Amino acid sequence: MSHLDDGRIEELLDGEVPSDELAAIQAHLAACEHCRNRLAAARGLADEADELLGVLDDAPAADAGTVLFARGEVTAE
Repeated sequence: MSHLDDGRIEELLDGEVPSDELAAIQAHLAACEHCRNRLAAARGLADEADELLGVLDDAPAADAGTVLFARGEVTAE
């Protein structure tokens, strides 16, 4: 088996690999440090993105006036 492409790594992360293909992929990962490293890096990026989205979900929403002021579109009087 050749190295896993980005699409296959994404399928692994998303749990979308067909069950009849999983054993061969797992065997490849056991033998291929390059692909294990790529999978670990992709998993790290996905985890970091999830954390950042969680921070955004927990952040209070700014009102329109605050946003316009921050952009410099209105001034304080």
